[in-house]
Amino acid sequence: MHSSVLKPKKKLIKNKPHFRKARPKSISQLGLYLLYRTILGYYLAITFRARSVIIMNAELDEQKVNVRIKLAGLWTALMFLYIYIDYFHLHTPGAISGIIDGKVFEFDISQTFTVIGLTSVAIPAIMIYLSLVLKAKINRRVNMVAGIFYTIYSGLNLIGETWVFYYWGFFMELVLFIIIVRTAFKWPALP
Repeated sequence: MHSSVLKPKKKLIKNKPHFRKARPKSISQLGLYLLYRTILGYYLAITFRARSVIIMNAELDEQKVNVRIKLAGLWTALMFLYIYIDYFHLHTPGAISGIIDGKVFEFDISQTFTVIGLTSVAIPAIMIYLSLVLKAKINRRVNMVAGIFYTIYSGLNLIGETWVFYYWGFFMELVLFIIIVRTAFKWPALP
């Protein structure tokens, strides 16, 4: 057997420019290379900026968001706030030791307490789904009643609290509750 069969031949391509490996051989070539790169950089920057300005000034398609989707989105945002406020409660001093001792705030941890806690979280979670599927008249009423009820319920959870994040969380929840009730109240009627 020939040795050429065992060893693959390397193909040498001559006269093909290798820009990444090419190095300027003189100061003038270096100057021309840097000038080329600078001009290319400016050109790309101007082109990109022109395209982004065109995109930013273009007429965008403003589609009206369905009331059901707005309400579902609001209840979803509220759910995140509701859960995270409870989560951050675990970071307050004495919260974990209280749970280990069988107390949350001033309440004994019992089956009744956990069922009430689960229900208080489940209703807003279910409202996400109900906002999408209930008929308009029922949907409007249910969202208004649930929004008002949870505003009061969340306000009552502040009794005895000294940590600022509870008040900040309630303020954000209150804004969402107001938007929920307002959105449901202003549900557009058929023409």
